[in-house]
Amino acid sequence: MVKAILLAGGYATRLQPLSLRLPKVLLPVAGKPVIAYALELLREAGVTDLIVSLNEQQKVIQETLGDGSAYGVKIDYVFEASSNNEDKLGAIGAILNSVQKAGVCGDSLVLGTDNFVQGLDLKAFRNQHESSKAGASIALFQLSNKSDVEHFGVAKLEGKRITAFQEKPRVEEAVSTLASTAVYYLSKHALCDLLPEYVAGQKAAGERADRLGDFWKWLLDKTRVEGFVFQGVWGDIGTPATYLDTNRLAMNSLVKGELVNAPGTFSQGDVVCGKGVVIERGAVIKGPAILEDGCVIGANSVIGPYAHLEKKARVGSDCVIRDSILFEDSSVGDSCHLTGSLIDKGATVGGNSRLDYNSIIGEECVLGERSRVLADSRIWPRLRLSKESVLEGAVSST
Repeated sequence: MVKAILLAGGYATRLQPLSLRLPKVLLPVAGKPVIAYALELLREAGVTDLIVSLNEQQKVIQETLGDGSAYGVKIDYVFEASSNNEDKLGAIGAILNSVQKAGVCGDSLVLGTDNFVQGLDLKAFRNQHESSKAGASIALFQLSNKSDVEHFGVAKLEGKRITAFQEKPRVEEAVSTLASTAVYYLSKHALCDLLPEYVAGQKAAGERADRLGDFWKWLLDKTRVEGFVFQGVWGDIGTPATYLDTNRLAMNSLVKGELVNAPGTFSQGDVVCGKGVVIERGAVIKGPAILEDGCVIGANSVIGPYAHLEKKARVGSDCVIRDSILFEDSSVGDSCHLTGSLIDKGATVGGNSRLDYNSIIGEECVLGERSRVLADSRIWPRLRLSKESVLEGAVSST
């Protein structure tokens, strides 16, 4: 039986302070933890025997997913002996750790669970790999924008065989626009013989074996590596910017629903609305949008598109909230403008404040009235910030 190894052990430092409270793979994408999409993809392909690789700080993932029965799969957990980002095993080390601790020694799928993938036929991917007798196969996604190659590993194909691999090349040097996604198929030989050989060689050279791109380049000289090109939707949530991008992509295709307009309110597009949601007169909801149970939307506010309000999130009157996620019990005062913002659980944004793209307000933080949070800023949890603050960069103390 084919097993799947799910990599979920990263520390997600680029998503802090969100990831201080919740591991990256449990962050919502289109209303569900991003790891849930990987579980569903595997179940639909008939792969139900899973190993989830975690670090010791992430037991909440095990508590959330349990034995996997709620998702129609069986999950075993493997923990790596790391306590911070500096001593983490990395993707390569985590795969080998899973192989050794769980006793895996056979053809296996490997998935990075901080990726959202839609449209990948995992059965066809598996069939191509098994019929080709390849040592390894990589699911490849055709990038629509050539400049994006600088953010990903890319592969050159001759037929179905990968003949070259580059890690984040310059645009003018890229051999293709086929990006390596975090979905792989490794044969028994690659997983149980070649992978340990590679890691041992890296250690002997004083190098840390944590970069998948280097492994693929090395593997091309050892065995046949194939690419499987798929069409659909693919994104990762490694940074605030890519998290919001991926959430937009997912909401476009997955959010389906219709809000019955209350007197004096208006909605357009797909809106998912939970129980007990209060929408006051004059509010406009633009889909795709998700309003979970108990949310409150003040008068004349405009919510969406691409807004997700978790349970009991509250928005005052005359606000504009778009392309943003408000986590459970968060609160936004009157006359606020949020664009591309992430407001963590229990945080409060004072009235007449403005938050720019890719800003994060940490758990239970209180932002004073008439404040401004500039783009790409991160405010650490439980800070109390005075009125009329202007915040930029990482703010961890007052």
